[in-house]
Amino acid sequence: MWSLRLFIVIMLLYMLYQYLQRENEPKVVGAELFEKLPAIKNDLIGTMPAPIEAYKWQDVQIQRLAGDITIDTTQTILPAGTSLITIRQGIGKVQIYVPYEIPFRLQYTTLFGELSCLHVGPQRIVNESITFSDGNPEDAKRVLIIHVATWLGDLEVLRK
Repeated sequence: MWSLRLFIVIMLLYMLYQYLQRENEPKVVGAELFEKLPAIKNDLIGTMPAPIEAYKWQDVQIQRLAGDITIDTTQTILPAGTSLITIRQGIGKVQIYVPYEIPFRLQYTTLFGELSCLHVGPQRIVNESITFSDGNPEDAKRVLIIHVATWLGDLEVLRK
């Protein structure tokens, strides 16, 4: 197919052009600009327990095929503004503990799962996306936004 060959040649020429156009001088960035990230790894399979001691907050982004995830935001002080938790998981249970004084907004998408959120009891969800909000995020200094997407999994959000 001549059109596919032409497309491949054009893409190779474009990548060569981009490579030649970039700056060749190295950029030096001081190590003081970076903080050591916590030892959270995106493992394929496994259980991620909540930390036992207090820790400095950093936005959470987790991708995992299978296992249970527990995030306890009561062991940290959330910074002013918006804090974000993003979890993409294949199979397993996700538990998130939220402090009483922090309003949050939750978006949960699953193929097949169960949602327990605060006072709302277990609710079976099949191929749906649910949005839940608690507190008054417009007037608050700190807001927690939680995005969870699973294939087969349960989500439990509790105040602690």
